[in-house]
Amino acid sequence: MKYKILIEGGFAAIPKRYEGEVILTSQEMDVLFTAMEAVLPAPNEALRDAFSYHIRLEHGNRIYDKRFNEPDLPNAIRNFVTQLKQGA
Repeated sequence: MKYKILIEGGFAAIPKRYEGEVILTSQEMDVLFTAMEAVLPAPNEALRDAFSYHIRLEHGNRIYDKRFNEPDLPNAIRNFVTQLKQGA
């Protein structure tokens, strides 16, 4: 599965980019894709130093592209990003 992740915001406002390809089981991909399909509440405009996440996942003809605010980031996506950060 290919991924592109852009994390913006925070106190320093230094964007971080992660891009590459990772091998996941079909079950792991299904969990991520289900999280990407989640319906989000209206964005909280009062957030100040929170991060925003632009996530793009591709596998075959399945493409998921979505933006999340830090409080709205599903745990499956949060764990995936954490794993990528630890591997970098």
